[in-house]
Amino acid sequence: MDDIVLHPHTRTAIQQFIQKPGHALLLTAPQGAGKATAARAIAAALLHVTIAKLASNPYVKIIEPENGRSVSIEAVRDAIHFTTLRPVTDGDITRIVVFENGHLMTPQAQNALLKTIEEPPVGTLVIITAVGERAVLPTIRSRVQHIAVHIPEASTLQTFFQTKGNNAAAIQKAMLMSGGLPGLMCALLADDITHPLYAATTAARDILQKTLFERLVLADDIAKQRQLWTDTLFILGQMATAALQHGTGGDAGLRRWQRILQAVHNAERQTIQNAQVKLVALHFMLAL
Repeated sequence: MDDIVLHPHTRTAIQQFIQKPGHALLLTAPQGAGKATAARAIAAALLHVTIAKLASNPYVKIIEPENGRSVSIEAVRDAIHFTTLRPVTDGDITRIVVFENGHLMTPQAQNALLKTIEEPPVGTLVIITAVGERAVLPTIRSRVQHIAVHIPEASTLQTFFQTKGNNAAAIQKAMLMSGGLPGLMCALLADDITHPLYAATTAARDILQKTLFERLVLADDIAKQRQLWTDTLFILGQMATAALQHGTGGDAGLRRWQRILQAVHNAERQTIQNAQVKLVALHFMLAL
């Protein structure tokens, strides 16, 4: 567990779970907070292997959303079949299924998982990650232990990433771009374009650097990609919050970040209300 960065409260909760694991665990945190890494760290600790060796471990199955959109009922059924294979256990956890971004499981998929969570095969642990406790069905919540993955302090992140060989300037830039989300920070510092929020972070940076005319042109393209649009709003909100907390940019800079944060809140609300995304994007770009 020393190889990952965690808030002290989260680390304590995870260590307690590892010492006395249950049969099902829900890890919740915002996108980019490192839930997937925490889930893998728990699995590795319980199976007494390194995180790097999890992918080749025959007793671990990690289910990810298809094309970043949803976890299908077929994927859940495949995972359930995996749990029914002959166990190799003396009572300890020897088989683990991780559902990443469980909030993207369809209701049918979540319902299909209920029986396995309620009456899991011996030695089996199911870990689900989600953006919030209420992002999964109440019937799922009532059957799992829950750990909130809190965001570490900026000083903790600074120290951790320095020990990984990153320079202070790069860490500060990644912290501001990610809003201090450790999972996304790791991806930015490693230039890992596979991270679900990497494209949104790039889009957010471009929006902030473009002229008004260029932003209006960009609005048409980004509005056609709803997931990218909502992810970009999330990242801009994180960036604005972090900048305001750190007092970045002086009085003029703070006023701009306040304006951006308000524009993000308005655009998120309008998008949820199923307004025309293109129109919302245009108004957003004008408000920056």
